[in-house]
Amino acid sequence: MNTRESVIRTFIAIDVPLDLKKGIGRIQTELIKLGGGRISWVKPEGIHLTLKFLGDVTRDEMKEVVESVRKTVSKHDDFVLRTTVKGGFPRLSQPRTLWVGVDGGDVLMELHKDLEVYLTTAGFGPEDAKFHPHLTVCRVKEIDKGAILPAKFADYPLESFEWMAGSVNVMMSRLSPSGADYKCIEAIKLGVPGL
Repeated sequence: MNTRESVIRTFIAIDVPLDLKKGIGRIQTELIKLGGGRISWVKPEGIHLTLKFLGDVTRDEMKEVVESVRKTVSKHDDFVLRTTVKGGFPRLSQPRTLWVGVDGGDVLMELHKDLEVYLTTAGFGPEDAKFHPHLTVCRVKEIDKGAILPAKFADYPLESFEWMAGSVNVMMSRLSPSGADYKCIEAIKLGVPGL
C-alpha cells in the first residue's frame, strides 16, 4: 500500500441544513458572475461547520479519532446553532476566505474545547488559531485590485437560519481539480453515552 492510500485527510464537523446550503449556493451563483480573481468556491452540498481539522490520519489512528470524538460528544446534548454575520479572513476588505458566521453560544465553545482536550490526549495537537465558528463560502487564491466581490458578498442578503445540532461527524476530504469532496466516515450522536 502506498503512503497516499494509507492516510485519510480528516476533520471533525457539524452538518448544516439543506436550505442553508441552497441559500449559500444562491449567493455563490450571483458572486461567481462578478469574476475578479482566482477563487475556489465551496460546493454547496459540502458546506459544513468545521470543529477541528486533523489533516492526514492513518487508518490505524482513525479508530482512536472516532473514539475520542465519541467520548467528547457523549458529554454534550443537542443544541441550537444559528447563522450570524458574513465576513472574511484575515479581513473582509482583503480576504483569503469569505464565510458566514455561526453562533452556538457557550455550548458550541465547550464542545470545541472538549474536542481539543480529547484529541490532544490522543496525539493530535491543538489548533494554532482561535476557534471562530463559520461556514466557508470560498477561498480566494488571488483577487484583482479594486474587485467588488468582498463588498457585494457583505451586502448580499442571506436569510437567517437556525437549526439543531444533533451529531458530530468524522469527515474525510479528497482534493481534486474541481475542489474538495467530503464524505462522512462516522456520524456520532450528541448525548449518547460512549461505549
